[in-house]
Formats: sequence, structure tokens, C-alpha cells
Amino acid sequence: MTTMRISRTVSSCKEGTATVLTTGQQWEELRAFYWGQHRRIELAVECSHRAKEYEKALANFLNRTEKK
Repeated sequence: MTTMRISRTVSSCKEGTATVLTTGQQWEELRAFYWGQHRRIELAVECSHRAKEYEKALANFLNRTEKK
């Protein structure tokens, strides 16, 4: 499910793919921190997982584009 969300986010933005993925990762990390501070652990964990998905997507993207 998250992969589809990331794909839709990237395809709908005018910025470069690496920029979108980096921003998404940072945003989700910030959200995880926020929810953790407010003791909403489930939301914090969910955001943390999304941040890791953005990180993986960025690594995959960079690996694919560097090989070309």
C-alpha cells in the first residue's frame, strides 16, 4: 500500500524524484517525532514506517539511475 502511495506522490509532483522522496522521508520523520511527543505511539510508529519506505524508495531510485 505504501509503495502505491509513494508512486502517486512522486508522479503528481513537479519536483525531481529524489527531492520528493527525500522530502517525504523528512516529513514522515517529523510527524513520527510529533506523535511520539504527544504519546500517540501507534501514529508515531506508522509514520516511522512510512519514513523508512520513502528511504528505501530513494535508495532504489538512486541505484537505478546511477547504473544508467
